[in-house]
Amino acid sequence: MTVAAISRVLVATIGHGPTSPIGGLYAESHGFVQNMMYDAHFGDFFLMAPNDTASVSHWWDSAEPLWITAEKKGLRSALYWWDGCQVEIRGSKPTFCRKYKYVGYAWPTVNDDTREALLTALQLLQNNEIHLVQIYYEPVDFYGHKFGPNSIERKKAVKDIDSLIDLAQREMATRGLLNKVNFVVLSDHGMTSTDSRGLSVINLNHLIDMADIQYMVYYGATSMLLPYDGKLEKINSSQCFKPQPNEMFISVFNYSFCVLVTMETYKIAEKAKFCL
Repeated sequence: MTVAAISRVLVATIGHGPTSPIGGLYAESHGFVQNMMYDAHFGDFFLMAPNDTASVSHWWDSAEPLWITAEKKGLRSALYWWDGCQVEIRGSKPTFCRKYKYVGYAWPTVNDDTREALLTALQLLQNNEIHLVQIYYEPVDFYGHKFGPNSIERKKAVKDIDSLIDLAQREMATRGLLNKVNFVVLSDHGMTSTDSRGLSVINLNHLIDMADIQYMVYYGATSMLLPYDGKLEKINSSQCFKPQPNEMFISVFNYSFCVLVTMETYKIAEKAKFCL
């Protein structure tokens, strides 16, 4: 299967960023509609990793990610810092999982560790010990959030991941893997400056009565609101849910995900359709 491009489902948050193309479903089907969520059926919250709630299995059961499909087909997978690999999904786990590590908790060796993971993964692929590899590289996202998309720190992170991708491609050529391994780079989400000089702030306090809201989960590009019983119609009729033209502008993608798959594994991806 040849894929010219992958269409994003929503470029606002990371929570469903890697889940849609890897799970082959849109956000409303796989369930990851936000970084932080509330499930009324289970009565619990999902808070993005490294919070422990990100490892609760019921959040992951609505979709079968690519690595689980690979494992079920007898193809071994190795995931590095890819959230979800630590969770048993539909009775299976990847052959190898290096659990997600938050770069914001002081990880000065993230580039060296990612380099080591890439080289190890290529060796495993070359030896036919592993058939699918997924690697998550977070600094592009983290430094964009912390310092802004146009910051020196963010630009350095982009240069760093560019160098790592270049290394991977050169190593693939040296090892004779260029025609044996598919190298896929997935984006994270859109990001734009929040400089107050060019920012239109939507203040919910001016649009709805916050006393009608039982839970407000997350804030920023999107937010999940759960009104008290009997308040839904009032909230839905407010000006808050009548967006004006050009209210939102999203630009600059973070390229933070790396997937290496053997040709054999790539065939099973046809079931996912990569959200075309």
